[in-house]
Parts: sequence; structure tokens; C-alpha cells
Amino acid sequence: EAVQIVKTIGYAESYPEASRGLRDLLNHELCLQKTGEHSITLELHHSLVADRSFVYSVPVDWFWSQTELLEGASQTRFENLQMLTPTAQVLYAASHAMLQHGGKNTPLRWFYDLDLLIRFYGGRVDWRLLLAQAKIFEWGSALDAALSLTYGYFNTPIPGDVLTSLSEYSDRHQKLVALLQNKPATHILEEKQKLLTLNWYGRFRLMLALMVPAPAYMRWRYQLKTSWTLPVYYLIRWGVILKDAFYTGDQTF
Repeated sequence: EAVQIVKTIGYAESYPEASRGLRDLLNHELCLQKTGEHSITLELHHSLVADRSFVYSVPVDWFWSQTELLEGASQTRFENLQMLTPTAQVLYAASHAMLQHGGKNTPLRWFYDLDLLIRFYGGRVDWRLLLAQAKIFEWGSALDAALSLTYGYFNTPIPGDVLTSLSEYSDRHQKLVALLQNKPATHILEEKQKLLTLNWYGRFRLMLALMVPAPAYMRWRYQLKTSWTLPVYYLIRWGVILKDAFYTGDQTF
């Protein structure tokens, strides 16, 4: 319904899918753009952090149970608008930064957001609940990485026993969190990081989309004016991938 509304006021999908159904499978948002004197990009999200195709995805029922009415002056305009509780916000912000985007792509302002969140709400963060839910979700390693970096940057008032407990956590995403904090040397290694975040079906669909994207995507990606050049650009694409694979091999060995 939201997509239909924004399309009636001039927004259109930013780019075609690389493979039919890939957006619904791997993305938890739809990116739309309105062109004109000032180009505006709008992302409509329909889930938190990740969908079912990701190895670290979790049911969102707990987050729905951790909501409260929006605070401040905006509450008078949007009296029924809900926000996450401070505890849920901290867990979401940490996992969003370290799992979905990876530490290497997390800007400093996101850690500053965490710092402000913890300072503003102070005693309202339920640290015991936070640790317990992180353990259930197996997001403890992501929470540890995010809060440790936030504390290191801003000396955030995080209880010492919380940081100690997190440093002792070990879950199945620990190696992935560590890997995602390193910037890959090549595009092949970057895509490998993405593949490791997906289940086997998600990996297959992404690999297929990378190797044989849909013609509409190819025309958009390479700004092709005519379709007869498509076969040439598929060969060019495969050649670039092969060249990067050789370079990756040299870097690895």
C-alpha cells in the first residue's frame, strides 16, 4: 500500500532487479527515487535487520513486544505511533551495524547514535534483558563488537560487567562479525563476504544474479541504448569477473 502511494506522487523503483524475485528474497527494503530539480531517494523497509535468507535472521515477535508510544512533541501529532524500547533499540542498532552492514561499512555517526541513545535513556536500558535476548538471537558477538567500539570512541557509560559478559560470549556468528569488520581487497572477496551471510538458496540466487543478470538490469547497469549490444556486455562482465578472480588468487596465495 505504501509503495502504491509513493508511486502516485512521482517515485519509481531506482533500478531493475538483477534476477526476478531477488529483491524480495534478499532485501528488506524497496529503494525508490523521485527525479527532478532535486533528486530524492526513499527506502521503504518491511522488516528489521534481515529476512529469512540470511544466516543471522531472527523472528521479529520479540521486537513487536518491545514497543512503546513515541515520546516528545511528535506524540501530539502521531498519537498512535510506536517506537522500540531503549533496550530493543540498542540491540537493533548493534546488529544492524555489525551484521547487516558489517563493521567496515559502519560510519562513525552510527556509533555516535548508540552513544547518544545510551546516554539519553540512561537507566531505562534493561541490560540484563539485552544480554539475555542477544544470547537467544546469537547476536552477542555483534552486540559486543558494536558496544566495544562505541565505548572506545566516546567512553559511553556502559556498565563494566556488561562489557565483561559480552567479551566472554561466543556464538555461531562470531567469525562472521570479525570478518565483516575487514575491508576486502577485491570485488570477489567483497561478494564472498555477502555470500557468507546467506543460506545456501540465497547464495545460489545471488551467484546466478551476479553471473547472468536480467537483460533489463544489464541495460540499466551499462547504460545500453540498444539490445543488440547485450551479448557483448555479458562477455565484458564475465571478463571483468575472471580478471578479478585471477587478481584475488594472487592476493590470497
